[in-house]
Amino acid sequence: MKKSDQLKQERQSLKDAQITLTEKAESESRDFSPEEATAFDKRHAEIEAMNATVTRAENAEALQLEKAKREATPVTHEVVDGEGKEQDKIMKRYSIHKAIRSQTQRGGDLDGIELEMHQELQKRAQKSGLAVSGVLIPTGERRAAGDGQTVTGDGGSYGGALVPTDQRGVIDMLRPKPILETMGARMITGLVGNVEFPVNEGGIDATWEGEIDEVAYSRNKYSKRTMSPKRLACAVPISLQNLAQSSIDLERYTVEEINKVMSIAVDRAAINGTDPAPIGILNTAGINTIAVGTNGGVPTWADIVAMETAIHTANVDPKTWGYLINAATKGRLKTTKHEAGDLGYLMTMANLINGYAAGVTNILPSALTKGTGTDLSAAIFGDFSELLIGQWGFYDITVDNVSKKRSGQIDIVVNQFLDVLVKQPKAFSVIKDWSL
Repeated sequence: MKKSDQLKQERQSLKDAQITLTEKAESESRDFSPEEATAFDKRHAEIEAMNATVTRAENAEALQLEKAKREATPVTHEVVDGEGKEQDKIMKRYSIHKAIRSQTQRGGDLDGIELEMHQELQKRAQKSGLAVSGVLIPTGERRAAGDGQTVTGDGGSYGGALVPTDQRGVIDMLRPKPILETMGARMITGLVGNVEFPVNEGGIDATWEGEIDEVAYSRNKYSKRTMSPKRLACAVPISLQNLAQSSIDLERYTVEEINKVMSIAVDRAAINGTDPAPIGILNTAGINTIAVGTNGGVPTWADIVAMETAIHTANVDPKTWGYLINAATKGRLKTTKHEAGDLGYLMTMANLINGYAAGVTNILPSALTKGTGTDLSAAIFGDFSELLIGQWGFYDITVDNVSKKRSGQIDIVVNQFLDVLVKQPKAFSVIKDWSL
């Protein structure tokens, strides 16, 4: 099933073709020719049929996102990407350790499915103008890498804990959990080259006129927003013994560790990013910013109403509205009443703020300053489906088998290319000066 975004692009192509026919006829001060009329009507019928298909896809995606939010589970590529199952089949055959070993002196040449995927991803990288230096790994896993593992080093706290005896699983580290996708942000995978999104900024107007008065022309103004690949990198030391020895699926664990670190970095950039990272929601120009006070101030019911009013005033369609706050803000809202004499608190026991679901992550800043105010927290309210996370579909893994050779380790440097785009800044309201 195609995504609604792809269907909308196809529909817009049909509309653009109609506009071309119309403008040509108008420039020549004539009606459509019979051939043009037939072409125009044909595209109109296709657009009408496409409208129903787009609505159906949007409804299906909304239901899946609602379910994911309700169950507090990540929105996986099976939900929004029809190719997800096929990627899963590939990843079951794919060995990231084999690909890494191929880059070491002892590893041998890349072959099999690993070579096929590297060659295919290399073509995509060339089309996107990306300079890659190592073996390319498909991002078949949705979320998932980070700390180095050794077998005997570090007091056995890392890879050593994975060698016999009878292992039943890995106790994960305490880390912030990626949250933006569960809030409704859309992940766009498999991108090639820069991606442009036309933005309708309005302009068409209707006016009341006299019986035979001539109505003035009006037309929409369009701009565009662009997503381009930006490099996200991490370095991971792994022992040679670790690549060959483990009593559990250490390979999958390695992939999950890499993905987790990358995911957290993406969420951090999407929330509060600045150059060279993608520009996050809090720093995007045109966002509705609600100022609490000269030096900040404690959260109030009026602040919450102001955040929601700004979104309503901008005529934002209520699709996946919600709040995003940090843990300290959650504690304050759960102990702050609406106003004197009101028994209700700003955040309910069901973790709702004025009826809207609230996501909680400590990635959201809690050490901002304003005037003499310090340790101020940020909060976001808006339609998170207006936030796009673009992924250029592969990891570039480079292996250094020299620097740590005497200790029997290799360094792998993992590069991924992503971008974040706020499609409509007015779909979000932010507060940057809550004192808690």
